[in-house]
Amino acid sequence: MVLDTSFFHAPYFDINATSDKTNRAYSAKLSAISLNFNSLTVRGERSQSKCEYFLDPVDSGYIRIQSANNSHQKPRAKFLKSGTGFELYSLKGCKGTGYTAVQNPPMYFGHTFKRFIQMQGIQFSGKVVLGKLDSSAQLLYEHKSRKLSHLIHSLNTFSNNFMSEMLLLHLGAKTKGASSGYQTSVALLNAFGKSISPKGFKLYNASGLSAKNRLSCDFVSKLLTRLASKPLLFSSLYLSLARPNVMGTMEGRTKLSNILLSAKTGTLMSPFSASGLAGYVKTSRGKELAFCILVNKHKNLTNALNFQDNLIKKIVSRY
Repeated sequence: MVLDTSFFHAPYFDINATSDKTNRAYSAKLSAISLNFNSLTVRGERSQSKCEYFLDPVDSGYIRIQSANNSHQKPRAKFLKSGTGFELYSLKGCKGTGYTAVQNPPMYFGHTFKRFIQMQGIQFSGKVVLGKLDSSAQLLYEHKSRKLSHLIHSLNTFSNNFMSEMLLLHLGAKTKGASSGYQTSVALLNAFGKSISPKGFKLYNASGLSAKNRLSCDFVSKLLTRLASKPLLFSSLYLSLARPNVMGTMEGRTKLSNILLSAKTGTLMSPFSASGLAGYVKTSRGKELAFCILVNKHKNLTNALNFQDNLIKKIVSRY
């Protein structure tokens, strides 16, 4: 099985330039061939004094668990080493479900796909390798993704970092070519930002997982207002945003449950704390407003969220 990842300029890469032993699922590595947000799902069950774990979507043999303890924590896999055809992890915790970013996404996909083929009764004894697809290869099947508007809905409602980065890379590859690279994609994003406002906008990635990223509320408000003037774009954007006490990242914001509001949340905890909320709200007088609230270097996330919620309630009652 030859895995051709050449649609992006590298087989896989880490936008955060962190150690290979850093494997948090929310900052998984990116690749043109991906599976399960390039993360492994581990489900743990405690059985007397023993820990039983299950790998989702399937145990292909590529992911190997060296040891597992029987604690009441959620399963947390720590990367140890990799070799030909495997990644080795230790597992801590055996209650519930845990998520871990894999180290070599294309190979993780390939071995999982190989296992699914074998489960269908198809013999497969060959190797899984990275390479370039032969120009004479025959297309047997093509699978279309969901519409972009549907992808944006999943991205914004649940604040999916991986999807935002993949869409950015796809933009660069389709616009400038597969070998253009990540920085070219980021440059396209910043060029669009300048078309909205020359100030208050500088991004180094699409997910927001960087302390270098800069956004002002003035810029965000101008962007939201601009998008509201474009009916087709606005419809897709508005429906993609989270709503208080209903779904997504605002499901627990019960203080705002009686307010007609759709918004995107944002949270950064390291190297400094930041919390943001931006979107659209309908006031008590029937006005529809675009808003943005940024709280930097707060000492308590709960207090920052309460401040945002209380400010929204004041805006609704005043305007």
